[in-house]
Amino acid sequence: MDSGNVDASLNLRNWWLARGRRFPWRENRTPYRVLVSEVLLHRTRAGSVARIYERFVERYPSPAALAAADDSELAEMLRPLGLRWRTELIGRMAREIVERFGGEVPCDRDALLSLPGVGDYIASAVLVFGCGKFAPLLDTNIVRIIARYHGVPASDGSRRSARFAELLSDLVDPSDPAASYYALIDLGALVCRPHRPRCGECPIRDGCHYAAGRTGMSSRARSACR
Repeated sequence: MDSGNVDASLNLRNWWLARGRRFPWRENRTPYRVLVSEVLLHRTRAGSVARIYERFVERYPSPAALAAADDSELAEMLRPLGLRWRTELIGRMAREIVERFGGEVPCDRDALLSLPGVGDYIASAVLVFGCGKFAPLLDTNIVRIIARYHGVPASDGSRRSARFAELLSDLVDPSDPAASYYALIDLGALVCRPHRPRCGECPIRDGCHYAAGRTGMSSRARSACR
C-alpha cells in the first residue's frame, strides 16, 4: 500500500469514527450476532432491523436457543421485516450450527458457505465483523465507491471480481478491516450515493478519479504532474 492509499484508508476510518452511523449489531459483535444481523438485513432496511435486533438476540442469545425456538413465536418476531421464508431459513441455519459445529458459528469460509442461506457476502461479513479477520467484502455500494475512486467501469459481476477485490485493498486498513468496511458501507449510504453524490463531503475525494472529474484535478493527479 503506497502512502496515498495509506492516507485514504486513514482518512476514511477517521471520517467514520466521527460521522459513521451507529447500529446495535455493530456493538458487542460475535460471529453469531453478525450472522443473525446479516440474515435480517438481507433485502431489508437497516432501520427496520434496528427495531427488532436487540429483542431478537436477547430472546435467542445463541444458536442453540435459536434452534430450539418455537416456529410461530419466531415468525411473529420476524413478521415486521417481511420475507416470510427467512423464518424457516434462520431456524434451519441455527440447527445446522448446533448439529455440525457444536453450537458455535465457525470462523472458516468454507464452513460458513456450507450453511443454508450463506453466500460470499455473508461469509465475508462474519469473518470480518465477527471473527476479526480480513476478507474481501463487496456489495453494490462498495463496488460503486471502488469504481469511482479508481476510475474503472463496474458491472453486475464486479462483486465477484478478483480485480475489484484487489482494488479494495487500497481503501481497507488491514489492521482494522471492520472499521474500514463500516466506513465504506456508510460512505456509500451517506456520501457516495448512486445519484447526486456529495463529493465535497467525501474524506477520500483527493484521490478519487470521479471527484476529480466533477471538481477539478485531484491532489494525486496534481502530484503526478509536478
